[in-house]
Formats: sequence, structure tokens, C-alpha cells
Amino acid sequence: MKFNIYISNVIGAYNIMGLTEDKLEVVINAYKKGKTDFTISGQKYFLDKLNSFQIFTHEIYNDPELFYNQAPQFGIAQKNLFGRYHIPPEGLEKAGKNVTDDILGNTEFGQEKDEIEKSPNNGLFIHMERIEELKKIKNVNFDFTRLIQLCNEINDNYSRNNFLSVAMVGRSILNHVPPLFKFQTFNEVANNYGTKSFKIVMNHLNNTMRGIADSYLHDTIRKKENVPNLNQVNFSQDLDMLLSEIIRIYL
Repeated sequence: MKFNIYISNVIGAYNIMGLTEDKLEVVINAYKKGKTDFTISGQKYFLDKLNSFQIFTHEIYNDPELFYNQAPQFGIAQKNLFGRYHIPPEGLEKAGKNVTDDILGNTEFGQEKDEIEKSPNNGLFIHMERIEELKKIKNVNFDFTRLIQLCNEINDNYSRNNFLSVAMVGRSILNHVPPLFKFQTFNEVANNYGTKSFKIVMNHLNNTMRGIADSYLHDTIRKKENVPNLNQVNFSQDLDMLLSEIIRIYL
């Protein structure tokens, strides 16, 4: 049995025709694990920002590639923004059955992402114990709702390897908390609050994390770009010290 695939994402729609069962397994595995791309027989395909993913059997006598090449003549092909044509689902049904539900059911894209592909500490940048402690704080002068949400969002982005967002949310936390220390800016906190060791850690947090976030927030597009990895945004211990001090003061 051979299979034809219909994939639609932010780039456009395309087909992969005539997959054997072992090659179909490569595609399904990439879908389940939330991979942005995969390679079959040396050809790379992309799944990022996926809109639709459908699987069809190929049951007619025509070779799948021949069927694809003849699709414009049959009037079942559509062009994308780049002038390349693809066969939409209704066209692929002329060659076989839609077996997406049989194979995937209600499995969401990335539902079976391996824990090893996630970040350490079970995918958490901020330990849940800290977040639970923040939730217990009751103060008439300060509402901790946004701080808690920022902590949850940095964890969510970290677990998904969205390291640009980790840096940016981390910067937002530094901008958010200075009034808790009776200052207006985090520069003032880092230079004036607490013990010598606390100041050293806060200055490191301020200089490294803020600098990394600012570079990605404000730099314009260049001929060649890079993106942060786990190591570059690994300032979780410094941030934990900041949050633990907030909890010590207010809980």
C-alpha cells in the first residue's frame, strides 16, 4: 500500500506522493512529536505553523507521481502563491481514501513530544514551587496576578523551546517587579538592594538577560541571523533568587 499526503501551512500547500508505510511512519512521527521539518530520501519538508495535515491511500493503477503530474490536466490541481501546484484533499480522494482519522484520530500536532526534547527540570524554567508560593501572597498594595502569569508563560515557552520568547518574557519580569523593592527600575534594584552577593546575582541577571532580550527585540533584520538556544537563555537560577527574595519579603 502507498500513501499520499496533503500538508497546508503558512508557506502554502503541498503534497508528498507515493509514500511507503515505513516512510509514512517518518511523517507521522514528525507530526506527533511536533517537529518543524523532516527529511525523506534527502528531501526536506516543513510542518511549522501547520494548518492541515491529511493522509490518503493510493488505490488506483496510476503511479502516484504520474497521477500528480497529470493532475492539472484532470482539473484537480491548485496553484499556491509561488505558482506551484498541489492536489487538494478532494483531488486526492479520486485516487484513494482519506485515512487521516483512522491513523491519527484526534492526535494534536506535537502531542507526543518527547520529554528529552523539552528543557530540563521537566520543561520548567521557574520551579512550580515558586509559582505556588507567589499565589499564596496576599498584599493590599500589590497585585501579583501578572507576575504569576509571566512566570507561567516563561515556563510554557521554555518547554516548547521558544527561547526568543523566554528572553522577552524574562525581561518583562525584570521591568515588572522593581516597585516590590521600593524602586522604579531594575537597575536600581540590582545596584542598591540586598546583600553584596544578592547584588552580584541581580547585576548578572540584569546585564545578561536584559542584554540578550534587547538584542532580539531591537535589532533589525540582517543578511544572516541566529536565534538563541537553551544555553543562551539559561538564567533560571538568577531569576529563582529574585523570586525567592520577593516571596521572603511578602509571604
